[in-house]
Amino acid sequence: MRFYVGVGHRGSPREFLAIARHAEQLGLHGITFGDHVGMAPAPVSPYPSGNGRRSFAIDTPWPDVWVLSSALAAVTTRLHFLSTVYLLPLRHPLLTAKAVATAALIAGDRIELGVGVGWQREEFEALGVDFTSRGRRTDETIELLRALWRPGPTEHHGEFFEFGQLVTEPALERPVPIYVGGSSDAAMRRAARLGDGFITMPATLTALAELIPRLRDLVAERGRDAEAFQILANNVDARTAEDYARLAELGATVALVRPTNFGCNDGSSDIRSALEDFAERVVVPLSATS
Repeated sequence: MRFYVGVGHRGSPREFLAIARHAEQLGLHGITFGDHVGMAPAPVSPYPSGNGRRSFAIDTPWPDVWVLSSALAAVTTRLHFLSTVYLLPLRHPLLTAKAVATAALIAGDRIELGVGVGWQREEFEALGVDFTSRGRRTDETIELLRALWRPGPTEHHGEFFEFGQLVTEPALERPVPIYVGGSSDAAMRRAARLGDGFITMPATLTALAELIPRLRDLVAERGRDAEAFQILANNVDARTAEDYARLAELGATVALVRPTNFGCNDGSSDIRSALEDFAERVVVPLSATS
């Protein structure tokens, strides 16, 4: 199992270079970044969590995912970079394809695209994008991205996007993996149908023990390889190496870890201390037994 740390909107963006280098030195496998274009002070849509309230401050920094990933890739050699999650239906797929492909070429295939439909109506209205059709828009974009990343011309005539033959560079030798995130049955079905994996919402080990087999079944029902399907588990109650070993036994392929789970604050030094603690207590012992 791989360990990805969610530090993408913790602390100042200027500190991320040092954090990324430190995470790589400690043997962690990736860093995740959240995504928002803007934040409404009092959004009309409930946040997709148990209590419907967002878990972050309104002035939380949300750096551009692909600019930040490219910068961090330049100062690391092994670390992967994952969006958790990129609000795919907010953007035109031609622009997304170019930004992601550029970052992937700079990073040397260390970019992974986690996508979601979004929850904040105000972001969609600000960009002139219909909020109610965001699920169908996401489906169309996922399929179109893979076509746009291939060499040669692409032509598309869909429900939301329409264009004649275009050669969109840079092209990729291997498409960027696309993981679908969310909490709904629709998100799980989308992942099973179109995704290379699924990113769970924050969940306990008990909840994941029920969720992961359901995901594998949905993938198998589509005639796809359920074992190759990636499960990126956003777990809230694992603390020890034994807990994370249990998470791997459940079928999680990536553990999404947040430094705040271990009591650190938002400063760079606190994050680095938390990473050191986590690597010593969890990553090193599990690496020794794998």
